Amino acid sequence: MKFSQQQFIALEAQAAAGWDRETAKELQALYSHYMAALGVALDDITAFVRTVRDYAQAYHITSKREVFKLAVIGVSLGAHFPHDPRFEHGVASSLGRTGIPQNRRLVLLSDFVETWLGATWTGEGLDVVGARLVARIDSSLPLEAALRGLVAQSPSLAPRARRKAFLDACLVHADGYGLRTPERRLAYVGAALIHGIYWFDDPLMGGLRRIVAETETPDLMRDQMAEFYAGFA
Repeated sequence: MKFSQQQFIALEAQAAAGWDRETAKELQALYSHYMAALGVALDDITAFVRTVRDYAQAYHITSKREVFKLAVIGVSLGAHFPHDPRFEHGVASSLGRTGIPQNRRLVLLSDFVETWLGATWTGEGLDVVGARLVARIDSSLPLEAALRGLVAQSPSLAPRARRKAFLDACLVHADGYGLRTPERRLAYVGAALIHGIYWFDDPLMGGLRRIVAETETPDLMRDQMAEFYAGFA
């Protein structure tokens, strides 16, 4: 039996789609409380896995074991973490070193992420950090002042220039998403500090995106965000 190139491509796509869904099921079981609090369905998690797998291919990560590790890292740092200015050095010094074996690159990235998470979260859950963000959503506060100390980020891991690049990028994204009011812009950037760059396009974050983008008033947005983050307790 002979297969055409188109048939091979179709078979490969079918196999990849099957792997995405099975991996999504694993993530759903592994992070059951987190996924339930996000309010995501299996299709959302599958789309998240596909997003991370696309990044894996860009960095020549092909082993299923290593791609799964990237998906786990994406749950913590956001689906689009390779584009996050805060992680630029960590990604460049691990995934970007394509001349060394992929499993070694994932070890280096995992070490960076472990250090980052330990310095950033200091044992606080999303319910605590989220409530802190909601309390700061006030149109009278300058954005940087309102977000200062929202999460603890070591200066050695995120130098000031890198943090500024992150905030500047987030404000550009907020404009692109039509978030014009101070409260919505602050909510967007604050959530980006917690959930990662481009979080509006993260398949796991659709529930929070709807709250920030579609609620009728800032007060309603704050109320719904408070309820959303309380679910992580």
